[in-house]
Amino acid sequence: MSNVSRQMSTEPALEREAFRVATASIRRHSMNVELWKHTLIGMLHPELSTLVSLEANESVMVSAFINAASWYAFTTRRMVSQLHGVRQEIDPRYGITYEVGNFKGIGPKGTSGAVPTEVGKVTSLRPPDALQFEFETANASMAPVYACIFWSRATRFHHPPRPTGIAGSGGENDG
Repeated sequence: MSNVSRQMSTEPALEREAFRVATASIRRHSMNVELWKHTLIGMLHPELSTLVSLEANESVMVSAFINAASWYAFTTRRMVSQLHGVRQEIDPRYGITYEVGNFKGIGPKGTSGAVPTEVGKVTSLRPPDALQFEFETANASMAPVYACIFWSRATRFHHPPRPTGIAGSGGENDG
């Protein structure tokens, strides 16, 4: 094994494959996409075009624009959100954990979608940074949920772990 850490984002073919796999899973688990109010699969929401600049070969898996203070974009390189006017960004390629709460939007009478939005949390495993994002509930919740499932399980698209014991690797023998 090489001591050089390969960055997934430097390999366009692998990044295209991550996009293809993630969006296929999101689409497969989505229903009534035409009824979604805020959420798009496989593209940047038009309202985000001036708020989120994409790098070469970076592709949007899912995005949503709730309002100017609340939106998110999950890409092949990062998860970026704004909630209550606070912008946050993490790198999911180290692996993530996530919490999505009442993603079905179940209201007091037990009706799905009665609560139109919910706030989720995503934590990158390294560094342990987190972001919160507001998302559309009910059927549209499957888009961010399955994007999170992708980044939590699709380890072949993660950054490779750094070897331990090498300076700068975070191992016990560092500086």
